[in-house]
Amino acid sequence: MITQKLLKEILSYEPDTRIFRWKVSVSDNIKPGDVAGAPHSEGYIQITIDYANYLAHRLAFLWIEGVCSRERR
Repeated sequence: MITQKLLKEILSYEPDTRIFRWKVSVSDNIKPGDVAGAPHSEGYIQITIDYANYLAHRLAFLWIEGVCSRERR
């Protein structure tokens, strides 16, 4: 499971536009500043981090609140 600390190290988040951008190069095709994620089969945006898939809206919650939306405080 990703932590808020790691998330903020590798991605930036723009709450007004709800867009994540890479801060690091994760492949030859993905450079810092590129928009992170791709459409999921159900219409959500999915972002892959360390071979694990995350839905962007759950990462946004983690970014702001410090926990994944499925976790309880």
